[in-house]
Amino acid sequence: MEFGKLSQQLTCEIKDLLLKFEISTGNITGLEIISNGRINRSFSVTMHTDNGFVSYILQRINTNVFKKPRELMDNISSVTEHIAQKGKETLRFIKVKAEFENEEYGPYVYYDGESCWRLMNFIESDVKNQISAASDLTSLGEAIGDFALALSDFDASTLVETIPNFHNTSARLGKMVNRITSIYFGPDAFLQTRCSDCKDEIECIISPERTERVGIITDAIRLGAIPMRVSHNDPKLNNVLFDRYTGKAKCMIDLDTVMPGTILYDFGDAVRYACNTESEESNNPQNVRINFEYFKAFCEGVISSTSLTEREANLLVDSVWLMTYELAIRFLDDHIDCNKYFGADSDGDNLRRARVQIALLKDIERHEKEMRQIVSDIHFERG
Repeated sequence: MEFGKLSQQLTCEIKDLLLKFEISTGNITGLEIISNGRINRSFSVTMHTDNGFVSYILQRINTNVFKKPRELMDNISSVTEHIAQKGKETLRFIKVKAEFENEEYGPYVYYDGESCWRLMNFIESDVKNQISAASDLTSLGEAIGDFALALSDFDASTLVETIPNFHNTSARLGKMVNRITSIYFGPDAFLQTRCSDCKDEIECIISPERTERVGIITDAIRLGAIPMRVSHNDPKLNNVLFDRYTGKAKCMIDLDTVMPGTILYDFGDAVRYACNTESEESNNPQNVRINFEYFKAFCEGVISSTSLTEREANLLVDSVWLMTYELAIRFLDDHIDCNKYFGADSDGDNLRRARVQIALLKDIERHEKEMRQIVSDIHFERG
């Protein structure tokens, strides 16, 4: 993690915030801002108490993104408490002192009149920000599988969809198609030209052979063909904490997008970003390929660390296709909508990102048979 120094005023404000939570009093010996977070502002705090040195992470919740912080924290706290009861390491959140608790925000959020704050334990660990070897994919797979296994007996239906239709690819496709239709029949010549400039990408996305597959996972959940599980929904390598001595994955963090769903979402999204020979920001979509060494290593990590139903195993490759297709839709739709969601340093960034995902989608389609064989071989070996 990258740390930065704090101003004296901000330091005093944070000291006052800490007094609102149920922690032992003591002298603050370390206080730094963690600058690698993109959504919530985070601070590392170390205190010297009667019980020794204790460290915490203090976060200001981005309520522009997470508009219902109580529902957010109800999801996270119920999931982490379930994991902790299994004797596994996980983030733990500290309650607000009773006199400072606000009914609207719940026991784990302190509202200061402007911002929402939460406090959690600090887990001594290492974080990997870049994938450097196939073994990193195995570790990521193990972390995702272990997270799913720890929550396999948790009732995911009790969780709130804090971001409705987050992985409802059909809904995202419909939104884009409706936008394009309204533009074509509307008066805005600028947006009509914008759509015409990405005509090839639009035709690729709305081709019948692709749109007919769009509900393959949501339909399986709805029909009970696969179990509803807790889905992390942001399964990046830097959201896994690693033991500094053994190198083994300890737990997953950044649980803000924990929602009811399926392990297939995490599997597919992880492969989509981690097994691409190019980054999402690449200027060279012609070089995009699936890295089969990484894909195999990731499959081994997931399948060895959790228990999948036969139908879930059969849908693993479909999930990679679907998550890639979904992100292509999201990037393309945002480009057409003038970069209002993802943003862009320059106009055309989201169209370029969409082209990378479309190139990956096509490579997955070319190699689905080989990918299914890899999954089948590993799943059969693990029994």
